Amino acid sequence: MLFRSGCPMETLVFLKPGWEKDDYLLYGVVNRLISKYNLSILQKREILPDRKFWTDFYSKDVGKSYFEDMIQYLLSSKSNFFILEGKDNIIELARGRVKYERAKRKKSSSDIENFLHTSDSRENATREIALVRQLFSRK
Repeated sequence: MLFRSGCPMETLVFLKPGWEKDDYLLYGVVNRLISKYNLSILQKREILPDRKFWTDFYSKDVGKSYFEDMIQYLLSSKSNFFILEGKDNIIELARGRVKYERAKRKKSSSDIENFLHTSDSRENATREIALVRQLFSRK
């Protein structure tokens, strides 16, 4: 896939299980991200993905010591997915905003039980969005 400066691109942001205990995450962080950077929501859904989805999504972590605990956590409740579109540096902007909010709130130091996920590269955004769109089409 060819990316050109100034062209719209997509990224994935999702709130993991537990986000519903803290409306600030949805109405604060995500909405502020969308409004601050003039992003469009292409698709949004609150859904409980199955084990296959999470195993495919986190395929690079299969076999790691924390993998099973992470999967059980992700299966514990619904997640809220946002496929966003914005300018060509949307991935960096989204990750930067989420890191800022995490530091500001000191929400969680755990790599597993943080509540927000953002794509970390164009390649991963493309892969993750494809998996989420497949999930949306099944449910």
